[in-house]
Parts: sequence; structure tokens; C-alpha cells
Amino acid sequence: LLFWPKFGLFLALPLFIYLAELGQRYFAIKLKVELIEAVAKPGRVTMLRFTKPASCKYRAGQYIFVNCRQLAFFEWHPFTLSSAPHEEFLEVHIQAVGAWTNRLYDCVKKGDWKANNQESQGMESEEGSKLTFLIDGPNGAPAQRVSKYETVVLFAGGIGVTPFSSVLKDIHHKMQHKIGYKVKRIHFHWASKSSKSFEWILQLLKELESAEENRE
Repeated sequence: LLFWPKFGLFLALPLFIYLAELGQRYFAIKLKVELIEAVAKPGRVTMLRFTKPASCKYRAGQYIFVNCRQLAFFEWHPFTLSSAPHEEFLEVHIQAVGAWTNRLYDCVKKGDWKANNQESQGMESEEGSKLTFLIDGPNGAPAQRVSKYETVVLFAGGIGVTPFSSVLKDIHHKMQHKIGYKVKRIHFHWASKSSKSFEWILQLLKELESAEENRE
């Protein structure tokens, strides 16, 4: 307490910045998205696919904050986008490691829902109401800058591969459509506890390898 006046001066600025950021996040306009597909994948991974708002522009490797009112009204969780910027939807892969993510995985695994061209239906929650989602973002991340280099080395562990899924899709798209890009060589290293975790990205890796062989 004897040092309180001086301590207060040092505390004031970071506290103000923290409260300002917290207030901005709370009052900022959030985007409401529709759930168009939900899949419980091996390794307790949940794939969620949302409609893509017209105002949502992002780069490969960026992430968004996701809120589901039925699971936790005030909780926002950051997830990297595994979809690529050219795709007409937003997609995330979520590892069930905590209370919120485990509840989400269990809801998706038990849900009996369908989505058709006429109406996109959300998956039913335990209370019988549709799950509604809000997103905040996209937000920047180091992985978004890989396109600036000719040689890229990517390391990922487990669900940490999601930003590179977006990056690889983006590169694959540019290869197919002959859009200019700097990347000439990619070294991709991914370690996972279970071989089942590789299934959802294996097809993408095959397509990327095929595109590279045809280019050469």
C-alpha cells in the first residue's frame, strides 16, 4: 500500500487498454451465421460449416471467435478457419478438449439433422432448440503470411493443422487457376496421436501433390 500512488500510475495505462479492448469486443457488431453442416469426426473433432457473410473477407491462416448461445451465452472461443478464402462457406475443425468443446461434440454426434437447398437446419441441442452461432473476426495470425515466401516449412501437431489446411487449399486453388503466387516449394510436417486424424486432410494432400506433378 505504501507504493500505491506510483503503482497506480503504472497500472492505469495497461488496465485502460485491457478494459477498452474488452468493451470493444463486447459492443462490437457480431455476424450471425447459419450452421449448414456439422460432423463428428474421429479423434473427437467437430467440423462445423457456416454460411459465409458477404462482408466476411479473410486470408488463409486467419481465425475467428465463435459463440453458441445455447452452449454458453457469454463465451467466445477462437478457432482457426480451415476453409480457404475462395470457398463459399466458413469451416472450422474443433478438438474436444474442454467443457464447451466436449458439449459441442456430443451435441453434434447425437444430433439427427439434415440441410437441403431450400432450408438450412441447425442441429438440435439438448433443450430442443436450434444451435445459433455468432462469429467475430477474422483476426490476423502468423500463418497468413506464408504466401510471401518461395520456400515454406509447415509444422503442425494434432488439431494445430487447421490453419495449414486453409493455406494448402488456397495454394491449390491458385495452382489450378494459374493465379500468381510466390510459393515454389512446401515442406509439410504433421504429427498426430491417431492415424484417423489424417483422414479429413488426406484427400487435399493428394490433390495438391497431383497439381504439383501436373505443373512440372
